[in-house]
Amino acid sequence: VSVPVSQVWKLPQNVPLACAANIGRNYFAAFHSLQTIGQLRNKNRPLVLIDGASGGVGLAAVELAKALGAMVIAGVGTKEKA
Repeated sequence: VSVPVSQVWKLPQNVPLACAANIGRNYFAAFHSLQTIGQLRNKNRPLVLIDGASGGVGLAAVELAKALGAMVIAGVGTKEKA
């Protein structure tokens, strides 16, 4: 696998490799859903509904959508997950 140096980050000493290897699983799915499928762009403060926001991909989607300037409505399945 070859990637541009701008897409490589040094792993902090206190983060185990097993944890770091799993980060992409949730964030790649969320990013693909928001930008590729949903065509979310950083303009005019779009409104995004994220159902299942208490799970791994949902939490990543909330963070990414907010970072892209969106207003987020987060949905969860039970009161305990809120």
